[in-house]
Amino acid sequence: MKLKPYISKLIYFQKYRILLIFLVGTAVLTVVSRAADSFMVPQVSIASPEEMKLKYPLEIEGRIVPKRSRAVYCQENLRIAHVNVQTDDIVKKGDLLFSIDSEHLQAAIQQTAQEMQKIDLQIKDLEQSWHSQSRQHTLAQNRAKEDYADISNASEASVTAAYQEWEQAKNELALHDSRKPIRLETEHPQNEPALRDISNSDASQEDPMDAWAQKRAELEQLCQEKEKQYQDALAAKHNDLKTAARQIEDASQPLAKDHSAALLQIEKADLARTLEELQKLSQAGGSIYSEYDGLILECSISTGSLASSEPVIILGDFSQPFQFEGMVSDAGELPIETGTEGTLKMQKDAAMLEHVKITSISREEEKLRITAALDSYEISAAQEAVFDVAKESRTYPCCIPLSSLYSRKSGDFVIKIQETSTILGRQATAEYVPVTCLEKNGKYAAVEGNLSSQDFIIVDASKTVKEGDHVRIAEE
Repeated sequence: MKLKPYISKLIYFQKYRILLIFLVGTAVLTVVSRAADSFMVPQVSIASPEEMKLKYPLEIEGRIVPKRSRAVYCQENLRIAHVNVQTDDIVKKGDLLFSIDSEHLQAAIQQTAQEMQKIDLQIKDLEQSWHSQSRQHTLAQNRAKEDYADISNASEASVTAAYQEWEQAKNELALHDSRKPIRLETEHPQNEPALRDISNSDASQEDPMDAWAQKRAELEQLCQEKEKQYQDALAAKHNDLKTAARQIEDASQPLAKDHSAALLQIEKADLARTLEELQKLSQAGGSIYSEYDGLILECSISTGSLASSEPVIILGDFSQPFQFEGMVSDAGELPIETGTEGTLKMQKDAAMLEHVKITSISREEEKLRITAALDSYEISAAQEAVFDVAKESRTYPCCIPLSSLYSRKSGDFVIKIQETSTILGRQATAEYVPVTCLEKNGKYAAVEGNLSSQDFIIVDASKTVKEGDHVRIAEE
């Protein structure tokens, strides 16, 4: 009888123990099921497409420098004794920039003076040579003219003498023609017997007509010879005068102008200016001072070096407006262009300038130099600065996070979440939606496709999601 209550309690305890084991087993199976589901089903983060403008933020580090620079020169080949400034130093008007070695400066002055003396002697020699050539040229002209006059007179006398001889020969021929013998038998035929007797009696004597004809032939030949001599004299006169005239023409040619003396005068003037500058530098003790308040942009000299013809110092002039200069890597197409506005943050003045416009973009090797004018702003000194630029695109109705954009051979696509009904209830399923990328920046992409602002797309997933896969949306 005593065991009966104990047995009833044991039976009651066994019933609850079985229930407890069932509940624990159910909990364990649930945990295992959830773990398996978590392992097998991708867990994803989602977002919805938005209407927005794509922004392109860019920070350009640089410095604010004077807009206009001044070049400081030094006489070439002077030895630098000491340099008092270096790049990025700020100087005031009257500050010592550098100094020249005094001994080297005096040697340069002496050498320049000697060069001027040499040029003076060269110019004097050239002038004397020119005067001598001028005298010889004038003498040659006068002699050519005298020779022409002498030849003209001599040839004219020869022509006159030949003409007179020709005239004399013609006169002698005419006189001989006037003395032609008369044949009597022609005029008095009745006297023919008497003439015949005379001719027979003088048959041994020469016929007067034949003698006259022979003499005439000689006179005629002489006349022709004299005529030819006259024509020859005329031709000789023409040739001689032509030759003499050419000699006058040759002698009258102007002397070739020699510009050597003028060039030496120019060189002498340059040396005179150099000597004057060297003497001024010597009077200043060989020291060169700044003529402006400004910033040392470049300094190409050092102690002991020789000055060249190029500027030794480039000085930014503080009296002129300032500008921002910065360098940015040329990593493809930048979201900026001339006229883009930005915000300039100055380091020294701890100030911020808004609506600063880019005025120029130039390429230097693999970088781009960005320049922004600051004419309308009051800036007191050069300093480091950062130029913030944020360019905006046009408004796009469908913009998605860049991480939600996928690509394959057929093109770009996004993974949209679709809810489907199953025996276990409504489940999220992945669907590939093709899209066309219009524009993108570092965070977002503007696309076209079968999407709306009410859709949800996968931004991040715990594993690769294939089309039709069930996914589990991560709770935020």
